[in-house]
Amino acid sequence: MKTRKKPASHSRTTSGQRPKKINAVAVAAAQGVQPIENPQEALAPFWPKEESADDLNKAVKRWRKEGRGKIRQ
Repeated sequence: MKTRKKPASHSRTTSGQRPKKINAVAVAAAQGVQPIENPQEALAPFWPKEESADDLNKAVKRWRKEGRGKIRQ
């Protein structure tokens, strides 16, 4: 019987150690993030209702090419 190699693990850091597990609920609580109560709050208020999702996707791609949407620190 042949022994099989284990697949390469992508869950290790460059030093070969496993990264610490992150508790998303704890992180959200530490940042003061609260669940939304009204799903309407999650809608993008900057996009016209009469425009399609395809139009939004095209605009996002264009904005990214223009350098908009980069994370600012």
